[in-house]
Amino acid sequence: MRMPLMEFLMGGDPKFMIANTLLFIIIVVQIIKRRKAVDSFVIDKANKLLTQLSFTVIMLSVLSLLLGLLHSFYFIGASSGVAPGLVFSGLSRTLISPTYGLILFTISRLLMVFSAPKPQLNQA
Repeated sequence: MRMPLMEFLMGGDPKFMIANTLLFIIIVVQIIKRRKAVDSFVIDKANKLLTQLSFTVIMLSVLSLLLGLLHSFYFIGASSGVAPGLVFSGLSRTLISPTYGLILFTISRLLMVFSAPKPQLNQA
């Protein structure tokens, strides 16, 4: 049994997924700007910014996970009896947003590595 993509994307917490997507778009734009830069100072500044942005994506994902678990366990504790299917359904919805953030983090780090300026040898 596979979950359809749209159900996967709409089942998570949208505010975290939208924030992660916007940060990912900013990272991609910064990578494109960095590729056009020639000055090493600008490249170093862009690398620091990209590292901070990608770290922010992963931290939003962790925050989403913790808030989702807190929310799920609060309602599990408040109810008198819980069906196992309901528990697992809630936990799987809790994990959607952090999984999405981890995927964006991984893609952004791979883009950063593959788009890094290549060192050039000076021919004398």
